[in-house]
Amino acid sequence: MTQKTLKVGIISGNFGMYAHKPGWEACPGVEVAAVCTSREETARVAAAQNGIAKAYWNHVDMARDPDLDIIVVGTKPNLRRDMVLEAIRNGKHVFAMAPLAANLTDARDMRDAARAAGVVAGIDSVLPWHGANRFIRDELVSGRAGKPISVEARFVINLFNGNPHGDYWQWFGVRSNGASVYRNLGTHTLHLLVYLLGEVEAVAALTTIALKEWHFQDGTMMRPQVADTAQILLRFANGTMGTVTLGWCAAPISGWRMELSAANVSYRTEDTGYFPTNRDLKLFRGDRTQGFTPIAVPPAYPSIPTEQFQSELGAAQAWDITQAAQDFVRAVRTGGAPLPDFETGYHVEAVVEAISRAAETRSWVDVASVAAGF
Repeated sequence: MTQKTLKVGIISGNFGMYAHKPGWEACPGVEVAAVCTSREETARVAAAQNGIAKAYWNHVDMARDPDLDIIVVGTKPNLRRDMVLEAIRNGKHVFAMAPLAANLTDARDMRDAARAAGVVAGIDSVLPWHGANRFIRDELVSGRAGKPISVEARFVINLFNGNPHGDYWQWFGVRSNGASVYRNLGTHTLHLLVYLLGEVEAVAALTTIALKEWHFQDGTMMRPQVADTAQILLRFANGTMGTVTLGWCAAPISGWRMELSAANVSYRTEDTGYFPTNRDLKLFRGDRTQGFTPIAVPPAYPSIPTEQFQSELGAAQAWDITQAAQDFVRAVRTGGAPLPDFETGYHVEAVVEAISRAAETRSWVDVASVAAGF
C-alpha cells in the first residue's frame, strides 16, 4: 500500500530553508509544502527561491491549512509557545527547534497540549543522532562500558568576540528572547547527556557576562543582558557526576569536547567547528590498558551521504536534521515518541531553570522540584 505523502510547513525563512528544508526533503514520503515568515514579501521570496508551493506570513493561517501534516517551528524561543499551541489546536504534529521554549511555564504549556492532543511533538536537538554518540550509548546500555562514573562536556565557541559569524545571532544577547549560553548551547549539551545517562537529579552552577560589549561588522555595539559563560555541576539520577563548561565569547574557537568515563571503558568526542555534527565529530576510546586512541565509528551507524547534500552551507546540519526528521516521520506513521520529544524537552527545560536558580542562590537545586512547579 502506498503511504500518504506527509506535507510539512516550516516557520523560518533562514535556517529553516538552508538546513531544515533539505533535511526534511531527504525523508522518503515527505514534501516541504509551505513556508511562513513574519512578512508577506519575505515569505513570497522564500517560497519562490526554494521551490515551495505556499507562502504564509501568519502562523495561524499556516496552522489552519488542511493540507499540512507537520509544522516546523523555527522562530526565537519567546515566539514558539503560541505557534506550537496553534499548530496543536489544529491537529498538526509539531517539530520545534531547541531550546523548546523561552521559560519553563511555556514549555509546560507546550508539553501538556501535545499530551492532551496525542500529536507527535519533537525537538531538533540532534546530538543524540550522531553516530559516535549512538555508539557510546549502545556501549553503556549493553554493559560493555561498565558503570558510568563521570562525564565532562565542554562547548565553547566564539560568536561575539570580533567574529562576523555572530552578526546573525545578535538576538542571543536579549533576555526577553529566551536566550543565554546555558539556554542555547546548554540545551543541546543536556539533551545529549540525558540521552546517554538518563535524567538529571540536581545542579549547581556559576554564570557570568564575561564580555560586556558585543561589536558587529556594521559598527554597532550592544551590551548583552544574558550570561555568555557558565560552569555547571550535574548529579544524575543514576549516580553519575557531570561537569559542563559553556561559552560563546572565547577566542579562538575550541568547539565541542566530551569525555565520558566508565568502569571498563571511557570515551571522548571532539569537534573543533562551531557546532558538533555527525560529519565532523571524532571518536576516541580508552580502556584499562591504554589511553585514548581514535577509533572509527562502526559502519552500522549512519554517516553523511555527501552525494545527497552537496551544499557546503548547512549540509552537515541538514543531514543531522534528517536523522531526527526520519524518526519523527516513523513516530507519525507507526506511533511512539520521537527522539527527543517534548517530554524529554520539558525535563531539559527544568534543568535549565534549575541552573538559573542555582547560579542566583549559589546552592544545589533539585530538578524534580523545579519540574513540579516549586
